[in-house]
Amino acid sequence: MKNYKRINETKYNWNTERTNDAINKYIKQIEYKKFLIIGSCHLSDETLNKLFRNYGFSIFEVDFIDYDEVTNYDFGVLKKTDKYSDIFVGATPHSAKNTRGAVSPLSFLKKYAHEDIKVHALKNNNGKLGLTKENLQKAIINSNKFAYETNWEIKKGLIGKHLKSLGICKDSKKLS
Repeated sequence: MKNYKRINETKYNWNTERTNDAINKYIKQIEYKKFLIIGSCHLSDETLNKLFRNYGFSIFEVDFIDYDEVTNYDFGVLKKTDKYSDIFVGATPHSAKNTRGAVSPLSFLKKYAHEDIKVHALKNNNGKLGLTKENLQKAIINSNKFAYETNWEIKKGLIGKHLKSLGICKDSKKLS
């Protein structure tokens, strides 16, 4: 698999349809933001490290909240923080601290997470929440951070063909 390289934001060729405000909001320190993985993860540290490294990220750019820690984690913090660009949610308990009556942490995050954070529901082949190598890979590819750091708008045709050849996505238009 090709390792995707980061680009310098000054080389970014923005689509003219976007306004300066939207551009500034999107760029605002995204390179310093992290990924957050919530829920049970049965992937080895080596597999996770290799997976993120293949897309140009370090494992140090990822925070984890394990399944057992979810019930005591204060999800209210995620309403205000802009520390993360993307949150990947796998299998979690249905109740968690400070989710204000939401059915699950995922539904709370989709409704209340900071506006710059993209929330990804990681579903397995059965349609249930669960983190697998394949769905995490798809989530990374569709993440805000990956889009920014790989110059997605310019390269999406090339990357789409690569993903199609790997069998990750049958239609590259669905990735935008």
